[in-house]
Amino acid sequence: MVHGSWSGSAVRSMTGAGPTTTALLAALPGTRLEVREEVPFSSARCWSAVSVAGGGDGPAAVHVLGAFETLGDALPTEAVTAAGLHTAMAALTGQGLRVLLYATAADPHAALHARDGAPHLPPLRPVALVALRDELRPGVHETLRDLKDRGVAVKVISGDDPRTVAALAHRIGLHDPAPRSGAELEAMTPEAFGDAVAVGVVFGRVAPGLKERMLDTLRLQGRYTAMIGDGVNDLPSLKKAHVGIAVESGSSVACDVADVVLLDDAFDALAPARHEGRRIVSGITTSMYLYLARVAVSILVIIGVAILGLGFPYEPAQVAIVLFTVGLPTMVLTAWAPPRAPDPGLLGSLGRFVAPAAVVTAVFGVALYAILYRSVQGGIVAHHVPPELVVRFEEFTGLLRSDATFADQVATVVAQTGLTVFTSLTAFTLILFLEPPWRVFAGWTTVRTDRRPAALVAALVAILLVILAVPALSHYFSLVPNPLVFIGVAVFLPPWFLALRTVWRRNLLQRILGLKDPHGGA
Repeated sequence: MVHGSWSGSAVRSMTGAGPTTTALLAALPGTRLEVREEVPFSSARCWSAVSVAGGGDGPAAVHVLGAFETLGDALPTEAVTAAGLHTAMAALTGQGLRVLLYATAADPHAALHARDGAPHLPPLRPVALVALRDELRPGVHETLRDLKDRGVAVKVISGDDPRTVAALAHRIGLHDPAPRSGAELEAMTPEAFGDAVAVGVVFGRVAPGLKERMLDTLRLQGRYTAMIGDGVNDLPSLKKAHVGIAVESGSSVACDVADVVLLDDAFDALAPARHEGRRIVSGITTSMYLYLARVAVSILVIIGVAILGLGFPYEPAQVAIVLFTVGLPTMVLTAWAPPRAPDPGLLGSLGRFVAPAAVVTAVFGVALYAILYRSVQGGIVAHHVPPELVVRFEEFTGLLRSDATFADQVATVVAQTGLTVFTSLTAFTLILFLEPPWRVFAGWTTVRTDRRPAALVAALVAILLVILAVPALSHYFSLVPNPLVFIGVAVFLPPWFLALRTVWRRNLLQRILGLKDPHGGA
């Protein structure tokens, strides 16, 4: 117990606290000594040292605790051989134990800093090996298995001995026949380094700067990275990764920097978090498609109608229909969104969806608006409109048929009604294009197994029909439903559907612009 007492006293005399220090304090007896000089632990150095003054608790001494590899140059070769340290290290690390070397300086009054103030190791004498066993967190097996099944490449990057890390990784189902050390990685060419980081699973004795370089390499290879860390030495890597994950028991600074903090160190929360995150991204993506398409259609319709000199195509009350055509469905679709992988080419996909949808819908919408406008205007002037409709139009507009602006006002209201109904139905159909329940709607993407979007569209169409059928509601939304509107919409909707589906299926936008087909070809 002499070595245990002295190493315990040395640990109690060092500043700083962490899982390793806590474990040593619990296992080794000792008392705090009077410190003359100290080198705190650093993940870059992988050792710490304390020089204590002599007194009632023992003689003056220099105590050093750290990784065997970093202390090796300060140890006499014959002492290492005589103690059989290499054999003992191999046996312990092969069991997955984390091994530290406890040594003392040959000169009890040796300085721990060079003249320039840099930490310096004096000649050492090996005293004992300190072995620690890392406990696996609950749920780690299931979480890693789930991540691997979902195509996530898991890598273990540690500052410990590669053999120790490999043994631990083996216990959780991660196998690497050739674990690499930080020194081996740093000696590689950039090309070999990139290949090793991409293929390797277990990496040991990796300094913080090298972790950051590894993340840089993975990102340059197009990988989306997440880094889990708990200490100050992990800060650069947590910042560099796309998603930095800290554990609650780790450094407070690491928790502040991280994007995600695992409460209660619950590693098994990663898979559900990833699942929920993908659901949210999928829902937001669907909302973007629908919102941008609706906005683009409105802008193009306003421009087209203005060019034709047919007034403004929307009344303020009619804009509220957007609540039913976009707001309500996107809210529901977001709640139903499946956990799909994010689209790396989202901006391009948005362009390929929104541009054809907006242009085709606007062309048909402006044409319908113009035909309804001219037909109603000419019918009023030529007295071809049934008297009962004329009465309805007079009640709605507040004008008499004899008024000079009556024909223009009625033509505008009818054309606006037709356009609103048409664009609402096309917006509902876009939902079916985004989430096609049947092959007939598979123009933009493949058929989905979820039939709920189809039920949503049926409900939205029913709501629109109620609005048109109830006079109070149709009047509130400034709509004047009549046979001419329904006939016009029924005539224009099928060719619009076929035209838009053809544009997407044939990739006509890419061909016209000379862009590369995202599914292959030019």
